[in-house]
Amino acid sequence: MEKLSLSEIKIDWDIYPRTDLNRDNTLRLIDSLSAGAEIPPPLIDLKTKTLVDGFHRYHAYLEKYGKSYCITVTSEDFKDKKEMLLRSARVNSIHGQPLSNQDKTKCIVIAEKMGLKIDRVAQSLSITKERVRKLYERRIEEDTQPATQKLKEKKNTTNGRIIELYVNIIIHSIKKFGVVKKKDMQKLLELRDFINNLLEDRK
Repeated sequence: MEKLSLSEIKIDWDIYPRTDLNRDNTLRLIDSLSAGAEIPPPLIDLKTKTLVDGFHRYHAYLEKYGKSYCITVTSEDFKDKKEMLLRSARVNSIHGQPLSNQDKTKCIVIAEKMGLKIDRVAQSLSITKERVRKLYERRIEEDTQPATQKLKEKKNTTNGRIIELYVNIIIHSIKKFGVVKKKDMQKLLELRDFINNLLEDRK
C-alpha cells in the first residue's frame, strides 16, 4: 500500500465497466467518510497510476476533500490496459451493485475494440460466451436501426432494396459467427453511415 494524492491518480473511463457512476453510492460513501468510517483502498496500476477499481470511492474522496487530499491505495503491476479492463470488469461483476446489461455491453464493445478474446471477456463478466454474443448482437442491431428504418421507408426503390440486402447479410453473418473483428466492425459502421447519407440525398 502507498499514499497518493487524488490528483496523482489517472482516471480512464475506458476501463470503467459501468456506463455511469451511481450518485446514491457516491453519497453513501461520503456519509461513511463523514462518520469516520474506513473504506477499502482503491486499486491502481503500479506504473501508470491508473485507477482500476474504486471509482465511487475515488469520487467520494474527491467531492469531500478535493484533489490535493491523499488516500491509501493498493497497486498491482498490470501488463496493459486490457488486463486493467478485465480486472475491473471481474471485480465489479462479483461485488457491489450488479452490472446491468448496458454495463456489460459497454465492456464487451470496448473489449472487442482492444482485441480481447470472447472467452476472456465472458469469464471477467461471469457470463457465458453465448451471452456475450447476444449482448453484442443487440448492440449491432441498435446501431443499425436508424438506417434500417429509413430503408423500410425507401423499400420500393431499387437502391433501397439492394442496400437493405447488404445490411441483412452483414447482420446475419454477425449472428452466425459471433463477435466481429475490429476492422470488420469499422466497415459495418462505415456502411451504416453511407446508407444514412445516401437515403438523406434521395429525400
